[in-house]
Amino acid sequence: MAILIYRLLDYFYLSLFLLLIFLFLPLILLLVVVGVLLILIFIFIIAVPAFFSANVAIVLTGSMKPALPVGSLTFSWRVPPEKIKVGDIIAFRYSSDVKVSHRVVEVLNDPQLAFRTKGDANDEEDPIITPAENVLGRVVFNIPYAGYATRLVMNYSNNWLGFVFFVGVPTLGLIGG
Repeated sequence: MAILIYRLLDYFYLSLFLLLIFLFLPLILLLVVVGVLLILIFIFIIAVPAFFSANVAIVLTGSMKPALPVGSLTFSWRVPPEKIKVGDIIAFRYSSDVKVSHRVVEVLNDPQLAFRTKGDANDEEDPIITPAENVLGRVVFNIPYAGYATRLVMNYSNNWLGFVFFVGVPTLGLIGG
């Protein structure tokens, strides 16, 4: 009788173990995927730009549609302002706290180098001429919609709960998985 009870308990524990694995396997896989995505976001947002002296920005408006869709992650490399030509998309400081990426429609050299810019979706050119010293770089490529995920992680990883959810849990998933 005792052997039968032990066997039933063994089957019960095995069944419970298998049930828990099947219930939590999707969660574990989700945590691993989120962890891998966070690592890729880190590589693309911090490591690659730092290595290549690039600026990374999230497109917040539709002024450059369709070239730069809203929510895109843009990468701009520093180039000498003299190498910027009409048709290039440049990232520049519009004001002290606003960065903009617009297309160059005219290069001005009187009395110093400056650029007239315009958003592709805008009807008119930008009202302010951009001096060469405000240029952050030439936009080289963008990843459409990757800015949404980046912004989500950046917004919520600044407090302890977001840090636990976006960094701690995926890390445990990667270690445990």
